[in-house]
Amino acid sequence: MATDYLSALNKSGSGLNLAQVTNDLVKATIEPRKDIVNERIARSESTISALGMLRSKFEDLSAGLTLAARAPVRKSVSNDSAIGVTVDDAAKLSAREVEVDVFQLAKPQVLEFKGLTSRDAEVAPGTMTIDFGIWSGDPPDSFAANPERAGVNLTVGPGTTLTQLAEQLDQMVGVNARVFDIGDGTFSLGVSSDNGVANALRMTTIEYPAPPAGVISLTVFDNSTTNSTVEVQAATDMMAFVDGIAIFRPENVLEGVIPGATLQVNGTTTAPATIATTDDAEGAAELMEALVTQLNDTLDYLAQATRRGSEGVAAGELAGDPAAQALQRTLGGLISRGYSGFGSQDVYLSSFGVRTERDGTLTFDRDAFDTAFARDPMGMANLLRDKVASDTAGIDAVGAPYKTDTPPGQFAFRQDSVTRTATIGGVQALGFAEADGRITYPVFDGPLAGVTITVDPDVTEATLNFGRSFVSEMRSSLQSGLNGTGPIQRRENQLSEQIGRETDALTALDERMTALEQRYIRQFSAMEQIVTQLNSTGEYLTNLIAAWNKD
Repeated sequence: MATDYLSALNKSGSGLNLAQVTNDLVKATIEPRKDIVNERIARSESTISALGMLRSKFEDLSAGLTLAARAPVRKSVSNDSAIGVTVDDAAKLSAREVEVDVFQLAKPQVLEFKGLTSRDAEVAPGTMTIDFGIWSGDPPDSFAANPERAGVNLTVGPGTTLTQLAEQLDQMVGVNARVFDIGDGTFSLGVSSDNGVANALRMTTIEYPAPPAGVISLTVFDNSTTNSTVEVQAATDMMAFVDGIAIFRPENVLEGVIPGATLQVNGTTTAPATIATTDDAEGAAELMEALVTQLNDTLDYLAQATRRGSEGVAAGELAGDPAAQALQRTLGGLISRGYSGFGSQDVYLSSFGVRTERDGTLTFDRDAFDTAFARDPMGMANLLRDKVASDTAGIDAVGAPYKTDTPPGQFAFRQDSVTRTATIGGVQALGFAEADGRITYPVFDGPLAGVTITVDPDVTEATLNFGRSFVSEMRSSLQSGLNGTGPIQRRENQLSEQIGRETDALTALDERMTALEQRYIRQFSAMEQIVTQLNSTGEYLTNLIAAWNKD
């Protein structure tokens, strides 16, 4: 408030504090309007904050749904630590038992070149050719090259040390090498191959003129005719009997033995190990319960934030907000609706023990879940993952459409096995032959893009059924709400623009306040001058009359 110097100095004026009067009048005119604008800004900022919290809830729920989509409803367990099991595609697992007896592990060939004097001893220059293949015979000095692996050449330059030679060998694909200190004053060069009988090494050397004394001859590392003298371990394949059938692999991994799972072979077995694949009711129930908890967390926040005020209850920060209300309706609809494309009947969350209470919260009935899961364990899987399948024998599908707008339903498959072409969902696809004679068609376009179909050559027509899961639909809706063009972002943009307009309105009110204050000061100053003149005239007349009375 400005100091009223005029009123303080002018004792003949109105006697009013003009600065205070001006300030009170300006405030009475402007402050109520500023309060209204500030209240609108605060309300918009509060709504933006609440939308940010909603975004966080959606992100957490989306992350939880992503994990749920990967969770198996079946488990494969080995009763022997010699064999580990990893589930790759739970949808392919069948409830059954498989016996696996590991007779031999896959191992690399190991060569030892002994009696070397120093790590830094110089090696004679020359060339070394390394071929990959199989050593056989007794002793194993007969070599057959692996036609699927080309040999490699290595040039050993002048001045190369034993350590440097080991480093050069170690950089080659399929070869491992290092120098060992034996402890008796000598050193050895150890060279090993990849696992697998067909990956053994034949090292053939060509030396330049004979090396001088103290230089290691390159021919020391030639095992082309003397393999048995330097081989300390022969390369072998892993050999296992699966349900009595002998299987060989170059690595200690068994893929394809149990569809949907990979077996890691850690050692040989003393008796056949049992790999049991069973429906995991306990794990599936824990997953559903965790999913219900996370859904409730999001739904409860939406309910509180969109609550309309009533007597004794404050309104939520998103009460009446169109974006929040639309998202609330969408989530509620996804929870209550059925999901088709998995068979003759739709799949519902409520079928697996999820109930919606009158207040909108979800509850989980474990007994109802156990009953439903025992009857239809794959129904639970269909709530978690999209699925493409066919009732026609000889056709398998892997993956799911990556397009979120692909509707659930049926899609036609037609194949010409001679030309390896097919029409899948109305789109042409080119196939390639597998080793077992089946034909695989990757789908790169159309509604089923992202799916890979493998069929027997005698299958000419089939129907592919596509079901979109609850988890998939929910994740898609959440992502639509979260993306840059979604309702949350659009609403945040609208509110930010509104705050900008309200801020401009505050600036305009401040400018009007200044102008109004200046106008009032001018008007009151003019009034004060008139009052002063009137008071001066009155004082003159009073004094004049007093003088007359004296006379």
